[in-house]
Amino acid sequence: MSQLSWLAYSETERKRTLEVIHLLGEQGTRDELGIGRIRDALAERLFPGTSTIQTRARYFLLIPWIYLRLEARSPIANAAGEARWHELRLLDALLENAKDDGSRAGIIGQRARQGLATLPSAIYWNGLRSWGILRYPGERRSYHRLLETADLRHPERDDDGTLRLGALDRNWDPDLPEPPRDIYEGATLELAPHETEYLRERIRHSHGNSALAELLDAPLPDELPPYVWELPAEALNLLSAENRHAVEQAELFSLGMHGAALLYNHMLASARQHPEWIEGYEERFASWCALAQVNLERLRAWREGIEELWAIVNSVNPRAPSERERRFVEAWLDLALADPTPSLLESEYARTLIADRERTLKGRNAPLANRSALEAWGGSSGSERLSFRWPTARSYLLDLQLAAPEPVQGGQIAAA
Repeated sequence: MSQLSWLAYSETERKRTLEVIHLLGEQGTRDELGIGRIRDALAERLFPGTSTIQTRARYFLLIPWIYLRLEARSPIANAAGEARWHELRLLDALLENAKDDGSRAGIIGQRARQGLATLPSAIYWNGLRSWGILRYPGERRSYHRLLETADLRHPERDDDGTLRLGALDRNWDPDLPEPPRDIYEGATLELAPHETEYLRERIRHSHGNSALAELLDAPLPDELPPYVWELPAEALNLLSAENRHAVEQAELFSLGMHGAALLYNHMLASARQHPEWIEGYEERFASWCALAQVNLERLRAWREGIEELWAIVNSVNPRAPSERERRFVEAWLDLALADPTPSLLESEYARTLIADRERTLKGRNAPLANRSALEAWGGSSGSERLSFRWPTARSYLLDLQLAAPEPVQGGQIAAA
């Protein structure tokens, strides 16, 4: 695996990076060329339970604590509204207790405040289940209905009075750390040591063969690089052979397909006749060509054995890649790796390949064929290199190493 020079992030830059994760998920890393299922399968293989719009690890505890408060009052009317009220109350508490040194980074909803549309519980729901913290098998909406109709304060018993198996831990992991007596007073996203140990155990227990689990004990630098494959060798070498292989597959897929994303954006900039954007993408494409040339032998060997990539993707998502996804990726790689030079920007075959892919995905709304859609283009569509949720995983690894010095005093879950 190549060791490329990596960009070091200061603590301030790290916190600023966390604040723009959501923005990057919406704009810079959008799936404009229809390779999202491949990207997501690789991300789930490496960092299961994460998503690009998650921010900090303590939400894996704050959300269950809120819902356990609601269960202590069940059945309750309008559970979704009650849950929203509590999550917005948590938002206000986190902001009130945040310092001016960047500790607001990662607080979900700090700009939208009371108008927040996507609540932390929606963002973390699948991750909570993936890590084994949430045991309820359904979606949030059905869980809210359960809160409205069932009395969850008392364990369920059969007709003869026998405690029903699993009744006491039906919805949430019974080993959850005790919450603070008041989860809003002094609320913070910093983890206490016992909370850190619990989350580390959950990751190991649920996904012990993942890169995320193995990196928990790796000697990581304080300043982590922007891509997992750029970690220092002493960290990467502690990964299992399977995970090192998955990381390398992700690296080469990210590098190979970045050229297609840059060409697509150059085509859009040219169609808009925007000189500054055109020049910018020409420079970025030239840089991609240079990096591809440095790694050309590896890329070509990888392309020849690309069945290994498809095997990893299919093991996570049996429906991926689709035949069209696979044909597009392989056609692009065959073209680009034959001669990765800036002249590829003017290749009619390459441009037709990209335009056809856009038309297949977007139909009449394809910006290259729809002037209104083109005018709405803001200058960047999926132009960033794929990182496979590493920014989120990087945040969690930092959180799970740097716990608060004193455990939070626990207390019984009380009805609000």
